[in-house]
Amino acid sequence: MNASSTAASVQARLAAIAVDDVASTAEQRTMVEYSIRDAVAVAVAGHAQQSVVVAMRNAAGSGSVGPAWLWGTHTQVDPVTAAFVNGTMVQALEFDDIASAPAAHMSSVIVPAVAALSDRIDTASAVDGIVHGLRAGSVLSGLISREAYRRGLQPTHTIGSVAAVCAIGYGLGLSEAVISDAIGLVSIQALGLRAHTGTTAKPMQSGLAAAAAVRCVQLAMDGASSGSDALDALMALFGITNDAIEAARAVTDVDPLTLSIKLYPTCGAAHSAIEAILAIREQWPDSPECSVTVSVRLPPRVPKAMHFTWPTNPDQARFSLTYCLAVAWEKGSVEPSDFTAEAVGRAAASGPPEWLTISGDETLDADGEQCHVTVTSENRTSDRSIEFRYGYPQRPLSVADIDAKARRCFDATYGAERAEELMAMLAGPGLVHRIGPATTPVQPRAIDHTISEMSTP
Repeated sequence: MNASSTAASVQARLAAIAVDDVASTAEQRTMVEYSIRDAVAVAVAGHAQQSVVVAMRNAAGSGSVGPAWLWGTHTQVDPVTAAFVNGTMVQALEFDDIASAPAAHMSSVIVPAVAALSDRIDTASAVDGIVHGLRAGSVLSGLISREAYRRGLQPTHTIGSVAAVCAIGYGLGLSEAVISDAIGLVSIQALGLRAHTGTTAKPMQSGLAAAAAVRCVQLAMDGASSGSDALDALMALFGITNDAIEAARAVTDVDPLTLSIKLYPTCGAAHSAIEAILAIREQWPDSPECSVTVSVRLPPRVPKAMHFTWPTNPDQARFSLTYCLAVAWEKGSVEPSDFTAEAVGRAAASGPPEWLTISGDETLDADGEQCHVTVTSENRTSDRSIEFRYGYPQRPLSVADIDAKARRCFDATYGAERAEELMAMLAGPGLVHRIGPATTPVQPRAIDHTISEMSTP
C-alpha cells in the first residue's frame, strides 16, 4: 500500500487499505472470479440443506422486498436479507473455498455481501473490491490465526465480515472515514464459534456475518459513527498481544489472502485422508467388496476438529472423519449426495465401520496437512502418504478440476443444458452482477418452493 507510517489503529490501517490505489493483478482477479463462480455453484447445490430452508423461511416471513436476489430463486429482497440467505447457502455444504492461512471461508461472507449491493457497484469495482477486501483480511489473519481457532473461535466471521466491509467500501467508492466507521460497527457483530459445528448455526454464521457487513456499511453511509479503535479493542478481547496489534498497525505492503477451492464437501481437515484413500481404492482389486482394514494417521488436531464419531444428521456428517473416510472407501467418491438426510440416515442405522481405524500422530506437524493411509487385506497391503492436500496453495486445483466441480454443482440443480449456460454466464468481468439473473430457474423449482411455501413454520 502507499501509506508508510504506522496507523493509529488496526481499524484505520484496514480502512486505508480499502481505499488505496494498489492495482489488482490479473492473477488476483482470476482467482476471485473463479471463487465467485464456485461460491454460487456450491450455494445453489446446497439449497435443500436445513440451514438454507430455515434462512429462506425467515426471509419469506419478513416480507422483505428490494433489489437484491436470493440466488437460484425468482425472489428479490433487501440487501441485508439477501446477504444473510446467500451467505448461509454458500456455507451450507461445507464445499466453499477456504483461505488456508487463517482457516477462514472468506467467499461465504465476502461474495454474498458484495453481490447484495451489486446494483450500486460497477462491474470492475466489484472484483477489485474483493481483492482489496482480501488484502485487509490478510492483515487480520496475522492476528486471528489458528491459535484463535484452537481457543474456539471461527476466524471466518471476524476476518470475513471486516474484509467484506472493505470490499464493499472500495466498490462503492466510500471515504476512508466512512469505511472505518463501518469496520467499528461490524466489530460488534464479528464473531463465530466452533461450538456451532454440526448444527444449522454453523453455515448461518457466514450469512449473519455477510448481513452484518452490509448493514454496517449502510449505517455508516447514513451517518452512524463508531469508535476509531473498536476493532483493536475486539482483538484485545480475543487475547491478541499488544505487540501483534502494533505490528498490524504498521503493515505497509500486503498481498491478498489466497483462496483455495475445495474438492470435497467436507471439513477441509479430512481432504488429505480422503485423497489418499481414493488413490488406493482406484488401484485396489475388488474394492470395496473385499475384506480390508484401513488405518489412517493424521495430526491430532484433525480428529479433534472432526469430532463426530458417527453422525445423526448431514451437518454432523461433514465433520465426522469416520463417516467421510468410510464414504470415500465404500463409494470411491465423496459428493454432496452423500450428505443428505437419507444418506446419513442409512449410515446411522448401520453404525461406524469396524474396518476403519483413525489415530492422531504426535510426530506429524501439528498444523500440517499430512496423512498416512494403509489398506490391508489377506494378501495385499497398500500405503499412501499425502504431504499437502490437493486444492490448497501448495497443490492448487487445475482449471479443469475447478470447472468440473462448478459444472457438477450446476448440473445437479438445473440439469446439463442449463449448467453449460451458467458456466458461460458466470465467467469474466461483470459476473457478480449476473449472479441473480443467471441462477433464476427457467421454471419454478425446489429452491423457489423453499421460499414460497415456507413463510410459516
